[in-house]
Amino acid sequence: MDLESSETSKIKKHGQVVTFYESGVTKRIVNYQSGVKYGKEIQFFENGKKSIEITWYKNLFHGLVITYNKNGRHRIESYFNRGLKDGSIKLFYSNGSICTKGNYDKN
Repeated sequence: MDLESSETSKIKKHGQVVTFYESGVTKRIVNYQSGVKYGKEIQFFENGKKSIEITWYKNLFHGLVITYNKNGRHRIESYFNRGLKDGSIKLFYSNGSICTKGNYDKN
């Protein structure tokens, strides 16, 4: 059961919420403060490897966001400041080596 799509989504969440695939593998770990995403969230592929790591600040991406491929290697690393792209970004080949890197334009 996925709490995000069930009746319990109407409850103001506080603390860590963990959801699972039907297989029992962890699908998502996310932290809330008074119903607002705050702190670290990790999502997983059904094979158990991470798919994304996000840091939240009042429901906004804040800090480093990393997406992974199904083999557990980095796909994208990017930085955010209270929901806005800010700082560097790196794109990776499927073997984990850097494909492209740059910085977000503040304009």
